[in-house]
Amino acid sequence: MYAIQLVLDGEPLIIYVDDHFPVLEPSFFNSSNRGIAVAYTPEMQYSWVSLLEKSFAKLFGNYAQLEVGHTWQVSSSTSQCACVIIV
Repeated sequence: MYAIQLVLDGEPLIIYVDDHFPVLEPSFFNSSNRGIAVAYTPEMQYSWVSLLEKSFAKLFGNYAQLEVGHTWQVSSSTSQCACVIIV
């Protein structure tokens, strides 16, 4: 079990998640994704990417709710700092 601290609307909150992730059909497995169906680092070297995505999925209801979003939202929610978008 992992405790992930996020900030939502300026309020800190802790989301508890486990390290059980959805997996792909066996035909989609490769050495990079290791069969995991969510965000990952190459060869699953680090689990924080998958854990962070899972905490957002739990916060917003499920993985399908994460179909749209921006990296600045994650940065802001994890750093507790405002993010500026430079175009």
